[in-house]
Amino acid sequence: MSDKKESSKYKTNDIKVRFSTKEDIISLKKMFNKVVKEKQFLPTLQEITIEEVTNGWFDLGNYDLIIVAEIQGELVGQIQLERLEDDAAQHVCEIGIIVDPDYRGKGVGSELLKKTIENAKHLGFEKICLSTFHTNRIAIALYKKFGFREAGRRKKQFKIADEYIDEILFERFLT
Repeated sequence: MSDKKESSKYKTNDIKVRFSTKEDIISLKKMFNKVVKEKQFLPTLQEITIEEVTNGWFDLGNYDLIIVAEIQGELVGQIQLERLEDDAAQHVCEIGIIVDPDYRGKGVGSELLKKTIENAKHLGFEKICLSTFHTNRIAIALYKKFGFREAGRRKKQFKIADEYIDEILFERFLT
């Protein structure tokens, strides 16, 4: 099947966006590890375990929320929104987004960002921060589409194999 047909297979209304539950743990682990194996979008190169998902992501003191996207009942993307720990930064949250490689370019990231921005406003945040690799052109375009602007760059922040990767820092004000 050609890429053009593949990318038009699903429509935006096929994407269901919801809050994650503990029943998602196995699917979250599977999707995260699939992205880790690509060795091009995450600063971690180690796969995670069920225990790490359970104790890290679903620890009430850790993330304010996890939003997931489904297509036909299959988990295809996630965003984690985390309140910053510093007292003076309680108006700021950081997000991290992952989209299953098989579902990129189908609107999953856009739907996740829409829901996350809406919830961040509802939770009283005034600013959202995130970062990505300078090589992740699709993510950079998505963030700019949603009003994020580049706030800085950490040169050679990561090294995967023998390649140095800059980390681009993005921010979006909600007020």
